[in-house]
Amino acid sequence: MIHPQNTHELNYLGSRDKIVNVHLSHDRDYLEALPLKIKLVIEKRGLVTPSGNKVNFCGVILIEDSIYAFFPRKTIFINNRHNISVLIKTIRKYHALFSSPLTSDDDGAEMIGVDRLSLITALLEDYSINGIYSERQSYKTTNSGKPNWSRTINRQSPVSSGGNLVYLDFESQMRRYNTDSEISKIHSYIIKSIDHNYGQLLFGKQRFNEHHIAQPISVDDKYLIMKLKKGLSKVYSDRDIWLLRSLIELLMKTHDDKQTDEVIGVKHFHYVWEYMLSRVIPGELPLNSKLPIPTYKTESGSFLDCPQKGQRTDIIISDTHKTRIAVIDAKYYDTSNISGAPGWPDLVKQFFYARAVKSIFPSAIIRNYFIFPGTKPFLKSAHMKSRKNLSLLDAEYGVIECTYLCPAKVMDAFNKNSKLYDLEEVFLRSS
Repeated sequence: MIHPQNTHELNYLGSRDKIVNVHLSHDRDYLEALPLKIKLVIEKRGLVTPSGNKVNFCGVILIEDSIYAFFPRKTIFINNRHNISVLIKTIRKYHALFSSPLTSDDDGAEMIGVDRLSLITALLEDYSINGIYSERQSYKTTNSGKPNWSRTINRQSPVSSGGNLVYLDFESQMRRYNTDSEISKIHSYIIKSIDHNYGQLLFGKQRFNEHHIAQPISVDDKYLIMKLKKGLSKVYSDRDIWLLRSLIELLMKTHDDKQTDEVIGVKHFHYVWEYMLSRVIPGELPLNSKLPIPTYKTESGSFLDCPQKGQRTDIIISDTHKTRIAVIDAKYYDTSNISGAPGWPDLVKQFFYARAVKSIFPSAIIRNYFIFPGTKPFLKSAHMKSRKNLSLLDAEYGVIECTYLCPAKVMDAFNKNSKLYDLEEVFLRSS
């Protein structure tokens, strides 16, 4: 037996006190407004804007008995625990969608700590479906369980009845599932621990209820890994192999992580904001492959096309007849004052996109939009104005309308794979 004073207990396996303090903040909050403890962690991890005076992070940071949750800018809080669960689900889902080799080009969001969180989630979901690992044991019986006819013929004497041989007794085999093994105790111990620390964050509630199962002989990480590896050589089902490998992977990840705090989230949330909106706004009209592309004329008079440098809009939607089309640019900006308004490059791009779409659908009504996070609109529309006589140049440039959505509403729809159908009337209205 390994004595407790010689063990190195993992920082997430029951060593964290019950979380009693929940602190809610926003991405882009000023560092000086935060408690010193969390401010130091944010600075140490580099989760700051280039100026160094604001938070540049969405997610949660766990320190001792506290959760510091950083929501997308302009999020309105309704239910603390539920909001945190929705935020974590959003980050996990985005990570799952963009973590494969096919989508590795979209890595600018900078996910932090999500690989381990995904593993923890998979283990908790597996427990919810399959329960604690149990060893299957077979033992021989008589007249109960599954008959073993070859053994019955060799060991039992039949009697004659109506010209047939009848066996009054039969040899059989029964299976029993045992959760008293050391592997079961290790599985129970880890599930109980991660459910204690992450159940509320991931699912809004804790799920573990196997309190009758005793702890393993030791909770030292080296001992746990050794026993799991030994058990891995004796299992054959796909689920059991996956489970033991996942438990080993989680233990090793945590053993290698020497941080006393835990950070789970995304550094550049604007990538997530743009992608979420593209998924929840209904009426998508795929047009990027049809938009005009740049071409360059050489000195010899030939033209060289550059389709890879062509126009790529954020979101284009239309009605069923393509008579009304909206070109939407998702902006993760704080527009509570004019200094946060989109700059000249943003304006030029939208003006030009509307013209490009008009070239494909000349008879359609084309509307142009910026969409910002928030619930209190400040900007209504963007125009160009003549410096000479201060008149609006809407006829020459067009108008870009501004609309606002609370990130909590967008995240909720994104997690449910649902559409915000009320936006169709907003973006595709005829007047």
